Amino acid sequence: MKNLTVVPMLLLASFSFSQEEEMEIFKMARLRAECVERSKCEVKVYPNPSYGLVKIEAPKGATCQIYSSTGTYVGTWTVHENGLSLSDLPSGSYIATVSYNNINRINRIVIL
Repeated sequence: MKNLTVVPMLLLASFSFSQEEEMEIFKMARLRAECVERSKCEVKVYPNPSYGLVKIEAPKGATCQIYSSTGTYVGTWTVHENGLSLSDLPSGSYIATVSYNNINRINRIVIL
């Protein structure tokens, strides 16, 4: 049996793109960067349902808007290092919209 040696070859090529193709490449790179940024925006809401205290973990500096189940605006809070505690809300069902860098995450919260 013969031993075969594989020698890697480096191919150098010169590529030229039209301005339209370059714009498409730029758009795809920007979309990929936005997808990576969106994946970093993780929001955790717990315990849910809750008997009072609800904690929201999101990136520091994110804002959280709370609406009642009827659509009434309840308030806006800023998320700090330790997250956000919604201990002042009365029993009911709420919608929490957490926004960070133009990324929105929507969660339903139930306080029993």
